Amino acid sequence: MSDNIKLNLFKQRDFGLVFTDTFDFLKSNWKQIFKAIAIIAGPFYFLAGALLGLGMDSFYNIDLNNPELIEEPDFSPEKLIQYGLGWFVMLLLFFIGYALIAGIVFTYFRMYREDKIHENITTGEIWENVKPKMGMILGTSILSSIVIFIGFLLCFIPGIYLAIPLSIIFIVRIEEPELSFSDAFGRCFALTKNCWWVTFALIMVMNLLVSTISSGISLPLTILIYAEMFLEFNDFGIIQSLSYGINMVISMLLSSILLATIAIIYYSHRERLEGIGLQERISTIGESEDFLPDSSGEY
Repeated sequence: MSDNIKLNLFKQRDFGLVFTDTFDFLKSNWKQIFKAIAIIAGPFYFLAGALLGLGMDSFYNIDLNNPELIEEPDFSPEKLIQYGLGWFVMLLLFFIGYALIAGIVFTYFRMYREDKIHENITTGEIWENVKPKMGMILGTSILSSIVIFIGFLLCFIPGIYLAIPLSIIFIVRIEEPELSFSDAFGRCFALTKNCWWVTFALIMVMNLLVSTISSGISLPLTILIYAEMFLEFNDFGIIQSLSYGINMVISMLLSSILLATIAIIYYSHRERLEGIGLQERISTIGESEDFLPDSSGEY
């Protein structure tokens, strides 16, 4: 990191520059971010993926050597309770894991802006900055999820309309901690006003790119899962569970790319409305030796 020029976060960016700066930032910081995510949030995603694999294996009992012997799922009350509890635990793990990832990525951006990131920064140092914010992040995640869910219930389109501005609500509350949830809610819409379609396009394009990369990296494990279905493995459920867990960890790490894009979008929107970066540059002009007079009185 010491050999790289620090990225100016508060800068107004066009469509292409958002992607360029996202990858420039990650090029210098991906090791620290990925390591923190893997250690702190990784266990939650791995367990969630493993539960998903076990659930899919137990839902259907398939013998590929005798396709006609495929057994229908057991919908007895006991099994339904078991399935429901398993899905609840899995979704809870995903929920906590995603909140941790958002907290890590957006807190890292704030630490970066405040010059708290150094070359040998540890996961423990990052976690010490994330930990005090986790209650706020979890609460924000619950409330924003409820709002978006209600929006999707109202004919789907309102859900999309709400989801785009609220995609920046985590970094809004981390960078502007004085705001309550309701204030941050309004702040998200103020920042994306007149830029909804651009924000939507940026998030959708990056999400598509990340999904494509994730699918490509996970392809060998996916092939392994299907290949082993045709082989006689007594422990196929365990193998499938481990494969799903690893796939989820890969997806988890790559999701930080999308979150980094959202952070860059936030700083760009703030610069567009408030000119924070421009004001900082103007304030340093008088401090630069290039703008001070020499002994002759000339500049």
